[in-house]
Amino acid sequence: MRQAKPRFYVSLNRIITLCCIMLVPVIQYGIRVLFLCGTAAAVSMLTELLCLYIRKKPFHLEHLEAAACGLLLALMFPVTVPYTVVIIACIFAIIIGRQIFGGGENLLFPTASVGYVFSLLTWHDAVLRVPADAGILPSGSCADVLLTDSASHLWNVSGTILGKPDTWVLIGERLPMGSCNLLLLCVALFALVCTRSVSLPTVAGVLISSAALWTATIYYAYVVDAFFYVCMTNMTLFAAIYLFGDPLTAPKGLFGLVYGLLAGCFSYYLAGVLHIENAPVILSVLMQPLALWMHTLSEKLKQSEAEEQAV
Repeated sequence: MRQAKPRFYVSLNRIITLCCIMLVPVIQYGIRVLFLCGTAAAVSMLTELLCLYIRKKPFHLEHLEAAACGLLLALMFPVTVPYTVVIIACIFAIIIGRQIFGGGENLLFPTASVGYVFSLLTWHDAVLRVPADAGILPSGSCADVLLTDSASHLWNVSGTILGKPDTWVLIGERLPMGSCNLLLLCVALFALVCTRSVSLPTVAGVLISSAALWTATIYYAYVVDAFFYVCMTNMTLFAAIYLFGDPLTAPKGLFGLVYGLLAGCFSYYLAGVLHIENAPVILSVLMQPLALWMHTLSEKLKQSEAEEQAV
């Protein structure tokens, strides 16, 4: 019972910050964003409840984490993603990511990342292509909306970007819904740090190594600009906060920093060398077993130190 309260507390804080981040795409694209995110949260929660019923498990407050996973997954998509993709991705994420791999108790993979990778492999264009023009979109089908390559694709391939860094602080262009505002992401990070709902060393490690490698290889003349672009493109800052920095799975202390530095280096290789869009999200699935191992190791070392001090 002691672990249930912190888990619910972290999930609640993540939901609150994600809802705040959602405000910018709502202003930018309209009520469709609310429908997508609400659908994702509802489908994820219903799937979780159905799985608990089938497994004959009781419902606890920490199972509301499924709604947070659905909201997180929805914000990884572009605003034009079809509702069917969102629904199937959420069902797949909850069943495979939460129930089969640990039942939501010992997660082997990040649930939202599992759903995103599945969607990426199944509906590549729907997941990566974004609206060519800003403006209010229809709440229903977006089949007639003109789509184009994302800003992340342009950044990975050419090292250039649309717009100026100062405008990207408020509204990022041609990005997933969760990466549209650098300022709100920074505020969310600050709030989660204050409530101990994110691993700050891990987040810092991801950003430091990613920005350093991009700056050294492509954008060495404009360090500040490069840092802005690295944070916004490929969902780097978003993934660092909500995927790599999850305090329930991220390593503690120095282990978290080392893990974050490794994640940032590999993210740069996948995005900058192999030109894979949104590489940090994919990498969060591949590196999760390492994170769990380092998390367990850091906890054992901390426990052994406490026992030595007690003696």
